Amino acid sequence: MAYADEKTRPNRASIGGTLFVNGLMVTGIILAVPDVSPIKIIHTTLIPILTPKTPTPTKPTVKHQAPSAKPTPTPPSPQPAGSRLTNAGTTSTLSAGEGTGIAVLPELPPLAPIHDSVFSAARINPGYANALQPLYPPGMIRAEMEGFATVRVLIGTDGRVKQVEAVKASDTAFLDATRKQALSKWRFLPATRDGEPVESWREMTVRFQLPD
Repeated sequence: MAYADEKTRPNRASIGGTLFVNGLMVTGIILAVPDVSPIKIIHTTLIPILTPKTPTPTKPTVKHQAPSAKPTPTPPSPQPAGSRLTNAGTTSTLSAGEGTGIAVLPELPPLAPIHDSVFSAARINPGYANALQPLYPPGMIRAEMEGFATVRVLIGTDGRVKQVEAVKASDTAFLDATRKQALSKWRFLPATRDGEPVESWREMTVRFQLPD
């Protein structure tokens, strides 16, 4: 009988273990519950943005004035000293004056004097004076014909003849002899302008005469 009682009596150690296990489970459940904090409400204040208004154009106010009386013309006053009349008939003073209402013209610098250039015509070079006469054409000598030739020559800055133009001649033979002599033998002192040599034209006449 005693054996049966011991068998049916609950064991204290098992009871304690059961309670310990149940305590752990309750603690786990409590810890597993999420922390629900109260939701904080953030109040947002809306700031309105003011749009600038475009000003409405207004019409200008026109004030009507009574027509003024026609001014009476006054006789012209005498010109002050140091003033002169312009082309338009208005007076402008040459000296500055404040409060006069007259325009002041700036003083212009004096004009430079106009220099006339000095030109000197070409002249025959004295050292070549004996070379001016061309050779007498042999045909004209046999025909005992005399004559002349007038030519225009362009004289360069070196005194030599650069070009020959016929003006008139009594015979083409005299003209050809004169042209040949001018291009090869004639020498001049060139023309100058303000002392500087320049090209120039000169007319020359050569006469062909048979010896007596």
